[in-house]
Amino acid sequence: MNAATFRTVKAALVATAAALALRAGVLATPASAQDTSRQSPQNQDATIKSAFRQILDREPHSPELRRYRNRMYEEHRSEADIRDDLRQKPGIPAEEHDDAAEG
Repeated sequence: MNAATFRTVKAALVATAAALALRAGVLATPASAQDTSRQSPQNQDATIKSAFRQILDREPHSPELRRYRNRMYEEHRSEADIRDDLRQKPGIPAEEHDDAAEG
């Protein structure tokens, strides 16, 4: 294997390892490098739901999911931004949310 081929294979392996680490949550991409507005709505929903489960230990309610999807798409907020926002705000218990929606 010549030097150019070796560098190409090495770069491909490093890129694959980084992609797998990102997917596993081992390695985080800086917020400035993420462009979540280009994600599909399904991927945005999965990102938001994962953040809610990990930080608030619950699924987002429909209005929350819409609000954060809008922030990711229109305001170009990153996954890190969403997680920071969830960490700063106490979770609303489901019972209180349901009561407020009915009342």
